[in-house]
Amino acid sequence: MDFDFYNDEHLQSAHLFMVKRICRVCGVEKDLVTDFYKCRKDPTLESSYAYECKSCAIVRNKNNYYRKRMDKMDTQGMSYGGGKSTKSLEEQRAAIPDYIPPKINILTDALKVELKELINEVLDERETEKKLNGPYDFPEV
Repeated sequence: MDFDFYNDEHLQSAHLFMVKRICRVCGVEKDLVTDFYKCRKDPTLESSYAYECKSCAIVRNKNNYYRKRMDKMDTQGMSYGGGKSTKSLEEQRAAIPDYIPPKINILTDALKVELKELINEVLDERETEKKLNGPYDFPEV
């Protein structure tokens, strides 16, 4: 069994355990390895760790998440008009005018006349057929 201690990541970065860094956001001096995220591949360099501590990064990410989420809700038509509104949702709904659909004429006037003639012709044929197939003894029926 060969142990390669030289290439072991933990042993190479052991000299960084006592290093302190001041967070750019909160200004508090904290431990480099435990309180800052590693943002580059080489763990042996001090510059491989972020300049913002983990707690400040978490707060920043949460704020950005909720800010983007609220912006997205505003752009999806949840408020009437342009932008943020102080009105309640019911007031906004009441302010929206009713939709009046435009009147669309599907049938042209010539087609209407032609259909009317066809329908009357079919009805006349039915009436004459009833008279021909009916009893001849009773002309009033």
